[in-house]
Formats: sequence, structure tokens, C-alpha cells
Amino acid sequence: MTFAHHRRRLIALGAAGILAIGAVGVVSAQAGPGEGRGGIEQRALKGALKNLSEISGVPAETFRQGLKDGKSINQVLIENGKNPAQVQQAVLDAIEAKLDQALAEGKITPEQHDRAVAKAEEAIPNLFERTPDPDRQARRQHAGEVAKGVFASAAQAIGITPEQLRDELKANGGSIASVAAAHGKSADAVIAAMVADANAHIDAAVANGTLTAEQGVQAKAKAAGAIARLVNSEGRPHGHGR
Repeated sequence: MTFAHHRRRLIALGAAGILAIGAVGVVSAQAGPGEGRGGIEQRALKGALKNLSEISGVPAETFRQGLKDGKSINQVLIENGKNPAQVQQAVLDAIEAKLDQALAEGKITPEQHDRAVAKAEEAIPNLFERTPDPDRQARRQHAGEVAKGVFASAAQAIGITPEQLRDELKANGGSIASVAAAHGKSADAVIAAMVADANAHIDAAVANGTLTAEQGVQAKAKAAGAIARLVNSEGRPHGHGR
């Protein structure tokens, strides 16, 4: 597993464990055929949404300002004289066209194609209806800071610097547990250090009102499980991911 994958997992851990906004997304960003999320399916969705302005005829800046003002995509479309259902269908058509091309080129199987189309048909209406979360960027930034701290705790428990841990994960494509073993440290000790660091952040979030006491308890449970999986996860050799 590349360091980038570990970093993404840590950031997911920060978002879920510290801010209690859902379960940790411990999946690779670029999976092989039929594996995980991401890959061609996600790129098709992102590509279509990136071209939303071209598809709808509404300027990109209008969408940006509308989302900034807390409006949904549907609301922005209606305010600009567009039919949301028609735009959604056009976006779905664009996604399916990209998937059709990928299928024709042998990049995905018919099963992957059909599954991706079904996912898009389910996701697009919800995405268009959803109103932006004004605190999302702040949570993401906080999650990144938490992930950095948890990663540093892992390195400290192993007896190396965060930079060394990063370099060794890059070099051997293994897990944090395998790096710890190479330095004569147990995975359990590393997990304990990381959990303690995460719990400290959760306690601070409860103290400052970011989380309720109940959310804090739930966050600690999620963090403990996610950290154990993260430390012991073996991935693909370095060079096969982003």
C-alpha cells in the first residue's frame, strides 16, 4: 500500500472518528476490476459533474456562488430557468456515454458497466437535491490535522520519525504493522499509541462542543476499529496506486 493510500485512510479516520460524520471509508482510490470505489466509475461521475455548466448552460460561477450561498444544484438550476429533471438526465447520459466507451475499450466488464450506471441513477438525484454543508471544509481541514497527529503517534511508537515511516511505506508497500515489526515493535503498541492520540482529540472536541458526549463515545469506538484495520492493512505494492 502506498503512503498516499495510508494518508487518505488517516484523513478518513479523522473525519469519522474525530468529527463523527460517518464510518471510515477504508477503500483504495484506484481499485482493480470490481474492487472498491473509485476508478473509472468515479471518474465518469466526476467528469460529468465537472461539465455541469456546459451540460446545463448555467455558468460555472453561478453554480459556485449558489453553492456558497447554501443552495442545492436543483435550486440554482430553477433560479436560472432550467428544468432539474432534464439536466439530471443529461448528466446521466454523459456518464453512461463515458462508461459505454470504457466498456467498448475493454477497461470495464459489462457487470461493472451496469453497476456503475445503477449507482449513478441513484446518486445523481440525491446529489442535485443536497444542500452544501458550510462546515465541510473546516471539518476536512481538522480531519487532516488529526490524521497528521495520529500518523506521528504511530511513528513515535515505532521509534522513527513520521518522514521515515512515510518513506518506508513508500519503499516496501507494506502495512504500518510490518514497518513496526521491522523495528522490533508490536502492532498492538502502535495501535494503542494511535488510539490514545485519537481519543485525546475526541475528548477535546467534546470539551469544546464540537461533539456531544454521546457522539464522543461513538467516535472513539469507530476510531479504535478503524485504526486497528489501518495498521494491519496490507495493500498492493508501491507504484500501483496514487
